[in-house]
Amino acid sequence: MAEKKPSRYLSLIKDTGIFAIGTLGSKLVLFFLVPLYTNILDKEQYGTAELVITIGQLVMPFISICIYEGMFRFGLSGEEKRERAFLNASIIFVIGSVAMVAITPLFSFYHSVSVWKWYLCGYVVASFASSNTLNYLKVKDRNKLYSILNILHALLLVACNVIFLIVIKTGIEGYLLSTIISTVITVVLAFLFGGMISDLHNATYDSELMKEMILYSIPLILNSVSWWVIHSSDKIMVEWILDASLLGLYTAAAKIPSLMNVAITIFSQAWRLSSIKEYDSSNDTQFYSNVFKYYYEMIFGVCILITAITKIFMKFYVGNNFFEAWRFVPLLLLSAAFNAFSSFSGSMFEALKKSKTVMSTTLIAGIINIVLNFILIPLIGVYGAVLGTLGAYIVIAILRMRGVYKHIKIDYSLKKFIPLVLITVIQTVLVTLDFHIYIVSGAVMIVYLIICFRDFSEVTKMIKKIIRR
Repeated sequence: MAEKKPSRYLSLIKDTGIFAIGTLGSKLVLFFLVPLYTNILDKEQYGTAELVITIGQLVMPFISICIYEGMFRFGLSGEEKRERAFLNASIIFVIGSVAMVAITPLFSFYHSVSVWKWYLCGYVVASFASSNTLNYLKVKDRNKLYSILNILHALLLVACNVIFLIVIKTGIEGYLLSTIISTVITVVLAFLFGGMISDLHNATYDSELMKEMILYSIPLILNSVSWWVIHSSDKIMVEWILDASLLGLYTAAAKIPSLMNVAITIFSQAWRLSSIKEYDSSNDTQFYSNVFKYYYEMIFGVCILITAITKIFMKFYVGNNFFEAWRFVPLLLLSAAFNAFSSFSGSMFEALKKSKTVMSTTLIAGIINIVLNFILIPLIGVYGAVLGTLGAYIVIAILRMRGVYKHIKIDYSLKKFIPLVLITVIQTVLVTLDFHIYIVSGAVMIVYLIICFRDFSEVTKMIKKIIRR
């Protein structure tokens, strides 16, 4: 047992490091594309392009039935050969792609995207292929290749954007083509270098496994749709109730929390692997409790830091017409923090194979988000969409944390968690009001360091021991 404990922390840290290389590289590249978009495209063009992507993200779960989630879970379980899981997912991909082509003409009835309907189709099919192949790389423990391809995808996206937006100057068309082409090339490279062609050749169709994968994945359709409601429905409602230019502002503001989402994404990818492997072996609650404590301390630290520099950063980050979007950022950062806690708990439900619980909690939060959007957007404009998103994330975090506790008695260390929530909320509100931003942020950072100092020392010692081993 003494051998095992350090090794599982080492595995989590190692996977986090590998995913960090790929995710940091790719996400930061994408993050710094926003100045290009906000200087080349006007607010209405940017809003329309994002609308096409947003609708594609809604359609994708239905077309794919989220089969890549079933492939990931059953491919890691050891109960079935991973090649069979990938073959089943590939069969669903072919069926789903044909269905997408068949329904694409129906988007002609939505005026805002009718001109771009075939680009929407290409985006959905390419995204489905990407989800299948990249998830399969993680199933095969090809995490290094996964990270390399993420970076390459980002670089391809930059190259395509330069060609289509700056050289050829094709506007919205160039934005959408860049997204599709870079994704397709990444999928092809994943197939070639990930050994997927030979895996498909060696695999045999397993109808029983297909049934299990579909039954596991189908509840996640509603889960994905509910996430879409939380993440993206507010964009459609802002465009519908207000206008496309305000959607462009909101979209620009929403890009800033992507800095924080980089940290969340990096950890979540590694935690998905570790939580499933740990549950299938020892299921040690102390391991889960320690990881969660260090995780939420990191999340609050990142949130506090980015909130402190948001206003001055936005002066350099976006075009002049988009600067006023900075006021929406602090609340969106707080939303991202609660999203991080729901993501942690969601991975635990995945280990428990409780996909219906994942679906129900997200559905409740999605309904709350829509209700708040309908009430608040007409009253307070874009702030209504921001508060609707925050409310939804708070609800889903609470529901999932309580739900996990019913199955696994995790110690959430509420004596630290609640004070950190309070100081972060205080900073968020005061920065949004533009009230002595730097004095407030400095005071909050000092309190944060006092609360977390002892745990920082423990983590440092743990990392040193793991490195020595």
